[in-house]
Amino acid sequence: MFQNTATRAALAAVITCLLGIVGPTGAQDDPEVVLGPFEEVAVVEDFPADRQAHWKPSAGSNVVYAVEAGCELPGVAATLLRLHPRQQNRSDSEPSHNWFQIARDDLPAGAVPAGIDGFRFLLASHAEAQWWIQVNLTTRDGQTFSTLLADHSFPAGRIVEYTVPLAEFRSEQQESLTAERARGLRGIAFTLSTPGTALYIDRVSVYRQARLSAWLDLTTSRPQTNLFQRTDPVALTFRVGGTPPAAARGFRVEVRDFWAKVVQRHTVRLTNAREYTLDATPKTHGYYEVRAFWTDAAGKDLQPHSCLRAEGTVPAGTGTFSVVPGTVAENVARFKRLGARAFFGLHGDFLGLADHVGLAWRFDYLGWRWIEPERPDRSAGPATWARDLVKNAPEPDYRFHILPFRGNLRSEIPAWALRQGDEAPPFADWEDYLAMLRDYVRAEKQLYPHMKPRLYGGAWEVNLNMPPYASQPPEFTPAQVVELFRRTRAVVKAEDPDGWVLGPCPSVIDLEWFERLFQAGVLRYLDGIETHGYCERVFTPEENDFPGKLARLRALMRRYGGRVLPIYCTEAGHPGILGAQITHHSQAQRMVRTAIILKGEGVRVFLPFYGIDYARAGYWGFCFNKEVDPPAGPWSTKRISPKPMVNAVAACVRLLEGAAPKARLRTLGDDVWAYTFTRDGTTITAVWTPGKARTVRLPVGKAPSVEVVNLIGHSRRVKASGGAIRLPIDGSPQYVCYR
Repeated sequence: MFQNTATRAALAAVITCLLGIVGPTGAQDDPEVVLGPFEEVAVVEDFPADRQAHWKPSAGSNVVYAVEAGCELPGVAATLLRLHPRQQNRSDSEPSHNWFQIARDDLPAGAVPAGIDGFRFLLASHAEAQWWIQVNLTTRDGQTFSTLLADHSFPAGRIVEYTVPLAEFRSEQQESLTAERARGLRGIAFTLSTPGTALYIDRVSVYRQARLSAWLDLTTSRPQTNLFQRTDPVALTFRVGGTPPAAARGFRVEVRDFWAKVVQRHTVRLTNAREYTLDATPKTHGYYEVRAFWTDAAGKDLQPHSCLRAEGTVPAGTGTFSVVPGTVAENVARFKRLGARAFFGLHGDFLGLADHVGLAWRFDYLGWRWIEPERPDRSAGPATWARDLVKNAPEPDYRFHILPFRGNLRSEIPAWALRQGDEAPPFADWEDYLAMLRDYVRAEKQLYPHMKPRLYGGAWEVNLNMPPYASQPPEFTPAQVVELFRRTRAVVKAEDPDGWVLGPCPSVIDLEWFERLFQAGVLRYLDGIETHGYCERVFTPEENDFPGKLARLRALMRRYGGRVLPIYCTEAGHPGILGAQITHHSQAQRMVRTAIILKGEGVRVFLPFYGIDYARAGYWGFCFNKEVDPPAGPWSTKRISPKPMVNAVAACVRLLEGAAPKARLRTLGDDVWAYTFTRDGTTITAVWTPGKARTVRLPVGKAPSVEVVNLIGHSRRVKASGGAIRLPIDGSPQYVCYR
């Protein structure tokens, strides 16, 4: 996935030098403690206008700035501190010239009470932008403790909350901030990047987090995945943990749908049993969230918060399950019918997720250092691992696969093959690398005999091996990237003449980078374009301008190669967390909008990223990972739980897989997006707005009525009048289907 640029890394290094601080390391969770909700216990600073003089700005030589306390973000918050640092010369990329800091060093004694667990920060960005924000806390004994608060894209005009445990603030000596030292807080400083828009700080406060003495653990009748087919019954089992409150006589359960509507209520009386099972089969397919509350003898709640224990990346107090709109058998039938013409796939399949959602293409790989940790013996032919691989039965004839090679990544080269020094390529001998490729291509032919062409990626986010990124070693020149593809193509074509080589595979659709590679001649060795499609320094796919970028990419192909190659987007995702808030509903909207735009703009294949949350940062997955911290790593998980993205993408697949893009509609108003597709005589228009909700008049031809399908796949009939319907829209795409 897309990594941080060298510019931001260098900025961090410069500020570390300036302030004498270092970034934090994550605190380990105590497995014996069950944590409850946060309680804000004191406001340290809320930035009224009369406190502006207390905050002192400073900046690098290329930065000018404006600072205003007590300002308002209309409809969002009042009395904010507005900071607008901006570069004078955009071509000056020297990090030491482009930093901004604002600090206060005269906080009153007693601003922080005793016994706190962490700090809370509320911030907002005026426009969509990627911010790098570090917070430094100085105590009265002169010690400074720091944490990297943000290094991600912000939405426009929306408050983002951060809750940072004390342990994540570290001194230069890597000591953690304690509650006792925090009581002596004297100063706060914010150090920022300069993305060209304003940052608002609403407040700084401190919190305590409750420790729970009793809780409920939730499992479903599909305990590994919590995924159900449309025809499956759903059972929920609650297991009592700890000692329930003395007044507890039972608990109540509520089940909410994607729209937060309560669709089921259950009450349970406590007995001597440790487990209680309920039938929770919903009336229709969809995404569902479960919460539970201890109740007294009168059935009243004893606490305002849910008593479900959170596991892994699942939100506190919540359990989830999904009933997908189809069945695996129906999805497999569609895979067989469409074959390699399918558009949708999955980057990172776990526990049968792709078959449940209906994603035909798969994308997986094993790095060189894992398959050949020792130099293999090829005196009798292919390496042992390759001979073992081809003994496996071929994959089903409806399974389609893309095999990437990652020879540009130094981190994946086995020690015995590693080149000494920093030169590219990262392996010492081309023959060692190409022998591994040769064996892999032979195995791929055996495993996917039904695929023609079979698809091979020649490199992996190789733009990050090059300026201005240079965030993964070694550094490549355009000519060295071309040579990597030339040699890869020679092996692929010798072993699999029908195979296609895809590339050059940047992390983002960086048109300047593509042009440098095309000028160097890489198109001579490609059968298709592979790219990843992360948003660049913005939050939404609309602001990322996929239509404009794809159009210019095709123009570059014509200019330097004389033809347009098919485009495969093999990785693009959206984070499911923003600050401290898990934004899984918004994540589903953004992912589906990305898929619709890419399909509407003629991308050949799209593989969303990623099957699971593989870390406690980003929350990129279709599913929460209930075992994100095991010793064997998050990829070994055997327990996951769906997010709304499961149902939203499943609905999108059922409507648009196999449909042909027809046109983008641009006549519905500013900031309204719509694409029209056709399939088997039916017109399907996907429509939404990333801006404020509104009502549009959508033309539907001569149809007397239409079917309108929402984000999750639920449909309703709407009558047309005068050749159109009036349709309320928001950030959730809807599909209007008519003949």
